[in-house]
Amino acid sequence: MNLDRLLTVSLLSAAFVTAGLRAQLLPEGYDSAVTSLPPSANNVLTWSPGLTIWFDGTDLVLDGLGQHVTLLRFAVPVFGSFTLRADPGHVLFGESSMGNLWLVPVNGNSPTQPLANLPFNFDAVMLSNGIAIVSAKTGGFGSAFNDLHVLDLQTGNTQQLAMLPGASGPVAVDRVGDLWYATASQSFPTPSGQTDLLRFPRALVDQAIANQQVLGSSHAHTVVGGLDSASDLEFDNDGDLLFVDWYNATVGEIDDARGPNPTPKVLVDHGGTALSAASLAFREPGNAPSGSVFEPFQPTLAGDLFVHETTFGTLSQLRTIRPHTATLTASAPQPLPAGPFTLQVADGPANGTGLIAIGLTGVGSVAAFPIAGFEQPAIWDVGLLQPANTWFVSFDATGRATLPLANPGFAPALAIAAQSAFLDAAGVTIGATAPAVVLLGP
Repeated sequence: MNLDRLLTVSLLSAAFVTAGLRAQLLPEGYDSAVTSLPPSANNVLTWSPGLTIWFDGTDLVLDGLGQHVTLLRFAVPVFGSFTLRADPGHVLFGESSMGNLWLVPVNGNSPTQPLANLPFNFDAVMLSNGIAIVSAKTGGFGSAFNDLHVLDLQTGNTQQLAMLPGASGPVAVDRVGDLWYATASQSFPTPSGQTDLLRFPRALVDQAIANQQVLGSSHAHTVVGGLDSASDLEFDNDGDLLFVDWYNATVGEIDDARGPNPTPKVLVDHGGTALSAASLAFREPGNAPSGSVFEPFQPTLAGDLFVHETTFGTLSQLRTIRPHTATLTASAPQPLPAGPFTLQVADGPANGTGLIAIGLTGVGSVAAFPIAGFEQPAIWDVGLLQPANTWFVSFDATGRATLPLANPGFAPALAIAAQSAFLDAAGVTIGATAPAVVLLGP
């Protein structure tokens, strides 16, 4: 059976109950863990698992796994702008008090002088090996424009790339190399709906660099207009753009940002708490099932989103967000004796609907199958593309579903494969458990 037909036709034809809105930090299908940081830690960068780089106003520190190394120290406090991974051995650190940019080795050999100077630098992204794009209001706070500059990390040379209206905005580069920029209102207090998300095609950027051309807003594609704010940008491994919306105390997500209908939604909601998101970073562990992506109910290792949360003075922490996979288990220790038993799905969608498929062979290889109309693929056992049988199940408000079955008894014991696929209550998210071996005994 075609998996698209098995999942979409079966699930969408089943009735489902629309869930009410729930006050929560994260949507269902995700999980998170928090690591405490010193209250003064800002400009936080996750360097590698367990190792974090942060700045406290005077010291740029590599911290974790028993290490606490000062990478750069200032004699007087400065205001940090960003900490960016430049290459496997260096970070690019910007501060806006003096406007200096520092290329800092992570081996503890502190640089003796800055690499370059761009007044009021705000954010940066690597465009290619050895080349960064820096967002900086080099004309001063009174200027009506913010600038993007090309920075050569070998020479320290800078070149103006763009002049864009408003206050300083963040930059990002997507997986095909296009340059993204979010505008910011010059007005204070900032009115709502004044932020536009712009995309500069890579060919245009390369041409502008080669020809010493300064780009403007008219050279960019406006991907989304009328956002309330976007102070940091980050792409995940699915082409979704994540952004810090400080105006609404959320982390927003624009699904399929390069697609025909990019639409913002909320991924993390800090409303009602004292915390605010300050910066984002995404890391793909690389050991998840091929094709899995950072989406709800995907495999746990499909990607990590790091959100630096802070009260800007009394509390600082790093939240690691991962997809959370639903699980399928049998009701009793195996091999299951002859008689009734149940298959149970936990951590699924609240009030969702689903199916459980059973095959007469053991668990085989899994693959990611795109499903028409859904952003996330189904991670499905190839052997269960033609299951022996399927049953519909309904999920309760806690995301649990139960399927009662009977074991007629097998001697010797028979190993079968079972897996569940499901649709959330709103009908917009699909997911699947990992396949499980169920051993039917005598």
